[in-house]
This record gives sequence, structure tokens and C-alpha cells, in this order.
Amino acid sequence: MSSRQLRIPGHRPISRSGDQDRPSSGGSQSRRFSKLSVYEAPQRPLRIPGRRPIERPATRERLYANAASSRSSTSITRKTADPRLGPTARCVSQAVRPRTASSASKSAIADCILAREASLRRLRQIADAHAEGSRLFSEVQRELIDTLLRLRQLSLEVTEGIESWRAGGLSGSGIWLDPVGENNYLLKMKEDTRWLSDSPLGEIMAFSARSDPFFVVPSARDAQIVADMGANLSLAPSNQMTATLRTTGQGPSSDDYKVVLPLTSSLLRRIRKAELVILRDSVQARVEHNSAAFAVPVVDATTPANRVGSTCTWQGPEVMADRGSASTLSSPSITTTTSKVNLGKKQSKLLATCTGVFEEVLGHVRTSVELAETFWPNLEARKRPPRPATPSGPVRLEPVRTAAASVRAVYEEYVARAQQQLVSSLEPWSVLEASLNDRSPCALEWFWLFRAGHTLSMNRPEGLTVFRLKKMSTNIGQLLHLSVTDMRIFEDAIAAVKAWMFTFLPIRSIRVTLWHTMRDGELQLDKEVEHFYKRCRFRWFQLTNHNGMRGQVLNGPRFAAPECEDGPDPVLYAELPCIEICIGQVWMRGAKHPSAIGSRRGSCASNSALAATCLHHFRTKDLSETRRLADIANASAREAAREGLIQGLLSGSLDALLVKSKPMILREDADSLEALNSPAKVAAYLARSMEANRLVMPGILCEGSCNGVELLTRGMGSSGYADAAAGLGVENLHAVIRATEPEETAFGRLFVTYDWQSVTVVDGGFEVPVHVTGQCLDHPHPIFYVATSEESTFVVIIPWEGARAQLPSDEAAVLESVRILRATKPVDVQPYGALFMESVDVRHVAKVVEIEDAAALSMPDGKALQVAEFSSLSITPGREMPGCLPREDSETCIFTVKRPFGFGLWHAAIDDLNVPLAFSFVV
Repeated sequence: MSSRQLRIPGHRPISRSGDQDRPSSGGSQSRRFSKLSVYEAPQRPLRIPGRRPIERPATRERLYANAASSRSSTSITRKTADPRLGPTARCVSQAVRPRTASSASKSAIADCILAREASLRRLRQIADAHAEGSRLFSEVQRELIDTLLRLRQLSLEVTEGIESWRAGGLSGSGIWLDPVGENNYLLKMKEDTRWLSDSPLGEIMAFSARSDPFFVVPSARDAQIVADMGANLSLAPSNQMTATLRTTGQGPSSDDYKVVLPLTSSLLRRIRKAELVILRDSVQARVEHNSAAFAVPVVDATTPANRVGSTCTWQGPEVMADRGSASTLSSPSITTTTSKVNLGKKQSKLLATCTGVFEEVLGHVRTSVELAETFWPNLEARKRPPRPATPSGPVRLEPVRTAAASVRAVYEEYVARAQQQLVSSLEPWSVLEASLNDRSPCALEWFWLFRAGHTLSMNRPEGLTVFRLKKMSTNIGQLLHLSVTDMRIFEDAIAAVKAWMFTFLPIRSIRVTLWHTMRDGELQLDKEVEHFYKRCRFRWFQLTNHNGMRGQVLNGPRFAAPECEDGPDPVLYAELPCIEICIGQVWMRGAKHPSAIGSRRGSCASNSALAATCLHHFRTKDLSETRRLADIANASAREAAREGLIQGLLSGSLDALLVKSKPMILREDADSLEALNSPAKVAAYLARSMEANRLVMPGILCEGSCNGVELLTRGMGSSGYADAAAGLGVENLHAVIRATEPEETAFGRLFVTYDWQSVTVVDGGFEVPVHVTGQCLDHPHPIFYVATSEESTFVVIIPWEGARAQLPSDEAAVLESVRILRATKPVDVQPYGALFMESVDVRHVAKVVEIEDAAALSMPDGKALQVAEFSSLSITPGREMPGCLPREDSETCIFTVKRPFGFGLWHAAIDDLNVPLAFSFVV
């Protein structure tokens, strides 16, 4: 009987020496077989417990289609795959080696693209199945995760394959055309998954509304959840307020998080490289498209980009010619021309050096005196977008002025006059009543509807609408109730409500659920009501079931001018968070010219958590280098010890050797919180704690590079962070980096936005309820903890009026906050129920501090250490909500927060560190 050997990776086939001369049974080409009857295992996807292989049921038992062609040496005849089934899916848990320049062939790239397109179609099918409710939620969730993981892997292979194909020198123009649209396929990848944020799948996973072809955003919270779990489960809380905060129902809960995709650090590094490839193609396409109107520099490839005095040809309109007039160095020559841009094989080098060339042309190095004059300018208040004008039309909206406690009687009186087919098709009173006490930015807004020219004082309301903002993976407006007393104005009422929501809510679409009602003895959808909504550009979105009732969800997206015939929708309203904290620190180590700029001396930066993250970056790099050198130096000793243990094991004297060995205790510097009497010690303590406990600071991102200018430019690319840091003098830091020439730079960014869990706008300010109150024995005022929209984050308010004769400095503020929070104990009776506050906008311009003692930060003494820090703090009641029902006056005692006061963030993920995530004084 014919047999074949089992091929196991890492093991040689089993054979006997006496059987090697046994001839083969067929052909002149002899083959040697073993006498063991071992059959070759079928090539099937690897099955791992807890991870279901991705493949179609019809192909689950068939072999790989390409196995026969790739393994011509075997005598097994592979089964031919049915071409209608498409390419076989590979198990996502199997490791895939990155393609190299030699292995990236055109056929392999084409196969990956076809497989990726099949995964995209499968993703559409999953979305449709979830929208129709034809499959169980658990099945949809499991298949969605599998499909996304496979799609991410295929996208990486396509990007890396195209990049390797270009590196082979046979790429021509370097553009891989989409087989369908005849466009750059990498640009298609940039946009072909953006629909997920507005799809029903957004209820399962947090997709980004922007370009995210590798699904980094759905995986972004994975590390944060792990950090929270590690902080809350493995480490005991050290803050005395922690137990009280958790018993009151505010704390991190895993049920509040959406499903996340697993993402390893090695895969993240590949994704970053692939994103840079797509970004380069996107910039190149934009340059080609706008070459007639915008300027493109033509640089000699042999001239270094960072060399002062290099020649650059500028194409397009004139640029700021007086920008570099204050420079003491010679500026590059700029020539204006209108010749056509010739984009060829040198495009990659051109685009890679554009950033450095632009910086050399537009921002030259200034002297220390000039830097001092421009580095601390007078800051203006941050400009907020003005409130849009109220939309006009045949139907207008007027807020309901009834208190929440008595709105039911008003609602029942109106419903008796309204069209019953509208009332029965929308949400019942029980749904509206359940959200009456919500005072967050997502609270219900109630509006009466009137014909133009009518008012509440003159006429009875002719309609009612109730809606709210709903924050998901993308913000939407949820229309819960819309009814009128006369069906002739119903279409105008829908248009008026839609225009109002798109004008004053930061949403991308409006969704309304039409419930089936009993008609002709069975549950049916009111087609007349549905027809009115469809005439106002609402379309079918999904089916839903709730409490035994079936409903149809309609979605009305926001249309821009080119996409609609009857006029565009209002421009997207800028979202205004209640709390916005933006802090940036640029750490420069090993500067060649540390005295080239005017800077003051200090011990550390103001924000210790952000400073610790940047120091942790330096420590990790130094530690890896130290370990590498130690491995080289101790290689001989390690090899001798290894040989001695092996000889002892072989000779039977291993036990005697182990008895002679003595254990050693590795001691680490463990500073107690009582010994942290300086900001530098606090930062160093946090950095060591991050290294020992593998903690991840929430909301903080730190990157390092030897090219500080490029690092700063890339780090400021985020739109939200760039907007918050605008006007803080960050653009001057490019000149600082060029003047000092540091060996390495670390850029740490803390950017978080929160909403109040509950807020009430009153005359002159706003009120927020107190969640927990504490008391410090040596502080005259109570310490207030206020809940935010995030379960794991609190705002800490420390009133400071009359507390000290002089406020602590920026560096000493963290020490003072740590001392007070550690000594604060919860009170038995809450003395105040709410806080009255005014809006705050505090902005600190970028300043450079030269570290006096680098050793206190566990940094080498021989290298200069400097840090530039800037910050912005905004506290507001959020967006205006005129439709929110007024609150009845209660006997709750209100504490008025007056300046100066301390404002901090307490986060559950770093509770064991017993320090605030951010803290600053508002004066």
C-alpha cells in the first residue's frame, strides 16, 4: 500500500537506514519511502481554541487550491478548487511573514487584492444581516471580528506588496491601478471602509468616521482596558476616596466598552509603515491634482534637505518673503516659476524631503534674543465658532418651558389633539419619561412646532418634537417624537426639525424609528408616514425589535451641496466639549548647543504624568542599549556558566552545583510618597512605576525620534490637538530644535475631552452636581469630586480662596495636589449638592526649561536636558441646549467656586499611583 510521510515543521521525516535502497514503484526517477504507513496530513487551517477559522462552509473540507502548483515535488494529486467559491480564506491566527522585495510579484499582489475585495463584500453582507436581524448578535459579532482581522491582514499584505514591487525597480509610475475604477488602489483603500462608522455595525464596534483602513481605532481601547484592569484588580487602591467613589456607582465597567480588535505591538509597527505609504500616495495625488494652482519645490537630490543655503525652486504664488528677515543665517534662494511639475521615480525622495525644505525656507533659526521676544507673546482668548443663525421656514421651533416634573400633563393634553397615526408610530411616553432626569449633553430636547408668524402666547402648539444627541462611533441625532395636529404641515415639520438638528447638533445623520402598529388585524408599518420621511431624504437603515414590538429605523444623512438637488443641509456644527485639556511637552536630550536659546532653569515640567511618560521613553531606550552592551560583555561568562551546568547535568553533579549557588536579591529604588518632596522626584517615581507595573497613562501618547523637527510636525498633525494648541507658540519650537541640535527628542501629548455627567445652565454660569465630597484637615475648603461622561474619570475641584497667602508655582502645584488628595477623607454627610462655576479658558504659551539636575530624573549627567511645555484648559457647560426642560428649584445647597481654585483629573487606571492625571490652578 502506498504511503506518505507526515511532514511536521522542525522535525525530520521518519525513515530507516535499511529502507533507503528500496526502489520506487513508478518511473525511472527513484524515490525513497519509509516502511511506516504514514499518510500526509491534509492542509487545513490551524484550529486554535477560542478562535474560529474564517472560511465558507462549502470549502471547510477541501484542500487549498494552490497546493498542487506550489508543491510539485509530492505525488498527491490535489483536488481542483471550484472557481465560483473564490480564494480560500486563511486562518487569521496563523503567522504571515511580511513580503520582501524579491517575493512581491504582480500575481501575488493581484491575488491579495481579489481576496481583500471579497472580504469587503463579506463585510457588507454582515452589515445587512445585522440590520435585518436575521442572525444572532453573537454570530454577527464573531464573524465581524474574524472578517476585520482578515481584512486588516490583507490590507497590510497589499500595501507591503506594492511597496516592495516599487522597490524592485520595475514599477514604472509606481501606481497600482484599481482593476475596477482605474485609480490608485492605495487611495481606494484609504476610503473604502469609511462607511462602517455610519453602518449598523457601529453599534458593535467603535469605528472611525475618518480614514482607517487598518482598523486601528477599534483596537485603540484595548491597551487602555488592560491598563484599567491591571490597575483595579492586581493593585490595591491607595487613595482614601477610592472606596467611596466606587460604592457610589462611578467606576470602570467592562460592560460599558464596545468590542475591540486585538492588536499586537509588532503588527502596529507594520501598520504605521503602511499608513505612511498610503499617506505618501495621497500627498502625491493631491500635488498632481493641484499642480497648476499650488507650489511644489523641486530639489536637487544630491543636496541635503537640512543644509542651509541649498537651492530650491518654488512653483506657484509668492510666499511670505519677509518671514526669514530676522534670521542671522543665509536663507535659501527662492525662484518663482510656472513650469509643469514632472513627477517621476524621484517622487519618493522628493516627498520625504519636502518637510525639511519647507521648514528651511519658511522658518529660519533666530538668535536667542529674537526667540525671547517672540517666545512669550500676549495670548488672546481662544476663538470659538459663533452660534449659527436659526433656520427659517414655514414651520418654526420654540422650546417647551415646562418643568420636567410636570411635563407629562402637558404632553397628554397635546397628544389628545395630535394625529394618532403619528403618535402611535413613534416612541411611547415610557421611553421619554425614562430620560427626563438626564442633564448631560445627550439629554432630551423638547420643542413646540408653530406655523410661521404664530407664537405660544397667541396660539396653541401645532406640533411637538423631542430629540437628543446620541454619541456612538459617530455622533447621530435620535428623533424620538415628531407629531402635528394637521397632516398638511407634516412634511414642512420634518424639514424644519431636520434643519434645526443639523444646524445646532454636531451630528452626521438623523435616525428615527417607526414602530409597527395593528392594522387590519396584524402588525404593519404605516406606509403613509414612511412616505413623508422618504420625501425628506430619509432611507431605510435597519429593522429592530424591542419589548415584543417591531420597528423600522430610517436614516437621514447630512448631504453636502454636490450630493443633493433640493439644496444642501447646514454645515456640520463644531462639537464643543465641556472639558478639554491639551498639554504638550517636548523633551530634548543631548543638545550640542544648549545655551543657544534663552531659557530659565527648573527641576521638571509642570505635568508630572506627561513628564513621566517621556522619561519612561528615554529610560526604555537606555535600558535596551545597556542590556545589549551587557550581553556583549558577559557573553564569555554566560557561555562558561552554561557549559558548566551542562557538564554537571551530564555527570550527575548538578545538585551539588546548585547547592553551592547563592540567590541574589535585585533591589530597586523604591521611593515612598512621603519622600517625594520635589516635582523631579514625583516624575521619576511615576516613570519607575510605569516600568515596573507596565502601566499605560490614559490619554497620553509619547513618540521619540532623532529628527525633532519632523517629530514635532508629525505630532501636531492631529486636527483636534492642533486646534486646541493653536496660538501657543508651538511653531517656534522648530527654531529651538534647530538651534540646540539635540541628539534625541521625545514629544509627549495629553489630549482628553469629557462632558459633564449632568449640567444645568443658569444665569452667569452653570451648575454641576457633586458626586462625592472629601475633607483635608489642613485645607479650609471641601474637596469636590464631579462625575464626567467617562465612568473611570472624575474632575477634582480644590477651592483655594483664602487657603494660602501665595499660590504655589506651576512646578509645585502637582506636589500640593498630591499632598491634599492623599490626606483627603470622605465626609459622612454631603454639605453641598452642586457647584456653581463660570466658563474657564486658560492657555499657557510654550516655554523652555533647562533641567538643573538631570540625575534627579534618573537621566545621565553628561547630557543636557531641556523641556518645552505648553497647555490649554477649557471648562464650559458644553453646547447650548435651549430645548432642555428647566429644572425646578430645590433646596440643594450650592457651593460657588471662585478663583483661584485647583482643577485636576482623577483616573481609575492610575489610582495606585495616587497622583492626578493633570492638575493646574485657575487664577
